[in-house]
Amino acid sequence: MSLYSDVQYMLSKSQVSQVKIDKTLRMFKKKVFENGESVVYKGFADRVKYNLCCARFLQGNYSEWDGWQYRDEWAEAMRYGQKDVPMWTGEYVDRLVIIGEQGVGDEVLWGTVIPECQIRVKEVTYACDERLVDIFKRSLRINAKTRYVDARTDLIGDYDAFICSGDLLPLFRRRKADFPRKAYLKVSPERVKEFEKYRGRTGISWKGRHGFIDPLALGIEKPVSLQYDDFDRSDWIEHPPIDLKNDLEGVLALISVLGKVITVPTSVMHFTGALGVPCDIIKTEKESEVDSTGMFDELDWHVPEGDSPFYPNSKVYRGIEEWKRKNVKLSLVKSTKRIHGVQMNPVLEAAQL
Repeated sequence: MSLYSDVQYMLSKSQVSQVKIDKTLRMFKKKVFENGESVVYKGFADRVKYNLCCARFLQGNYSEWDGWQYRDEWAEAMRYGQKDVPMWTGEYVDRLVIIGEQGVGDEVLWGTVIPECQIRVKEVTYACDERLVDIFKRSLRINAKTRYVDARTDLIGDYDAFICSGDLLPLFRRRKADFPRKAYLKVSPERVKEFEKYRGRTGISWKGRHGFIDPLALGIEKPVSLQYDDFDRSDWIEHPPIDLKNDLEGVLALISVLGKVITVPTSVMHFTGALGVPCDIIKTEKESEVDSTGMFDELDWHVPEGDSPFYPNSKVYRGIEEWKRKNVKLSLVKSTKRIHGVQMNPVLEAAQL
């Protein structure tokens, strides 16, 4: 893939007119013609390089990760700031600390790469959100401790090397074949007993940082809410009696008994995917602006369309309309029944009455 195709893809995901996108692309082509791709790329702002990295990821290209280091100021400070302990690059060390970053969903995602670390290092410690400490200890059989939001150098002094959890991806994920797509989280058996009444039901989460969908449009009969920041107590959805934000042991136990989860891109998709529970992820549209440099709200690299590269049984849909089209079609196929030795479609049957 060329730099032009990456820029074109990046701009296509912005919510601005095609006229403005075409104008930006013409300016870009002119600069490339005059100066060459490498010079033009070096002149991009750091955040644009990050967006281009996300664009490559979303197109299925994992071979080049330049720009990933600019995902946020914390990651930049950890990579480029002065440290007494070296940043890990995959070599053998006795004691490695992996420092979690961003939200709890991302920390679960980074956890999919930790088994690769365990076969190269004598002792691995994951510094993560305190709500996940016991979960990671149980699931990965590693040391885990609480990471505080402002933690930088104070966590790494007792180790031979450190790495930010997001930097595990470019270290071990360079091809599609590098993604094992295995469930790895293990739930507490005692907590599972609390949620047997929900077994086989459908859980839904409809609002996240990148947008929202209308949960009623899903047409799910009596779903179970997994949306922690929406306290609507309407009759059409059942709210489980737990703290969906802070009781992550309970959230995981609940998801583990569900038959399916439908969610927008949020932490719920990571919990569900890492448990191996079937998950439909519906992308949302978020308005954004773009200027001549290509700057706009970051692309959501978590959700390449189609099967998720991270988890088994997780599928990404471009929007709620695509989800409805494909799932209505699937439900019709599943609901055909044999009448007088002939497979009949229920829609056709209704038309014949």
